[in-house]
Amino acid sequence: MMSLNLNPAWQKNDPAQVVFNSDGSVTFKGPIGDVFLPDDYKDFLLESEGLGTKDENAWFISRYRNGSKILELEWLGNLRNIMLGTWGFQESLYHDGYMVPKGYVDIGTAEGDKEYTSVLLSVRKGESDFGKVFTWMESHDPWMEGENTQGLGFVADSFTEFMNNLTDRQNL
Repeated sequence: MMSLNLNPAWQKNDPAQVVFNSDGSVTFKGPIGDVFLPDDYKDFLLESEGLGTKDENAWFISRYRNGSKILELEWLGNLRNIMLGTWGFQESLYHDGYMVPKGYVDIGTAEGDKEYTSVLLSVRKGESDFGKVFTWMESHDPWMEGENTQGLGFVADSFTEFMNNLTDRQNL
């Protein structure tokens, strides 16, 4: 396990108790099934099962196809919250469609000027975006329908890059 050197001002949770399958995947409850987490994200969970960063200068840029948004990371969830949040994207109370594409897990939340935003991690092993971090401006509509046509915003090529690029807002 690598040391992530998390900012000491952030409120860290106790290390996660992650149960890995023999193939290295983690079983998510519900319709998500087994997922392969990128190594740097696994290390984060094993060091600190989530953390709170609100008001600790944890700002970043997310690039959507129609422009960029400056967002503040609020928290990164523990494994249980990640599973439940991701499950909620797959089994909506409002419709039968998925709210985000399959293969992305909800690792935390961020806030912008108006939108409540989820921080997503690609767990699409074997795909070019595996391990990359994205954001999604939350909507109850099915993916690419109604109010849910913004798509995903690109944030970083890896979880480590995402964490290392968090900064004061005036630095963006």
